[in-house]
Amino acid sequence: MRGGKRPGAGRKPGALGKITIEREQALARASGEIGPTASAHELLKAVYSNPALDLRLRAHCAARAIPYEMPRALQITGRDGGAIEHRDVSDLEAARAIAFLFTKATRED
Repeated sequence: MRGGKRPGAGRKPGALGKITIEREQALARASGEIGPTASAHELLKAVYSNPALDLRLRAHCAARAIPYEMPRALQITGRDGGAIEHRDVSDLEAARAIAFLFTKATRED
């Protein structure tokens, strides 16, 4: 008999897949290494920093940790979406601008 449904074939209901088992084992090892009070981010770092683990698992953990390690890139523009205007100022001009801002801030209080 070839092909088709066979009794007893395939993964049993509730059985974990290979990747899930690897992930759970890696997380258990990492949590043992960093301690029970570690944050989720510390656990992710421990997993993706471990070269002995599967690359797919490490990449998954690294992707999950990125928002906690690097800010999102922002695009900053000038007025009306144009370029940001800038000019060189002397130290005296910069000091006057700072003094102006300080005096303005103290008046508002």
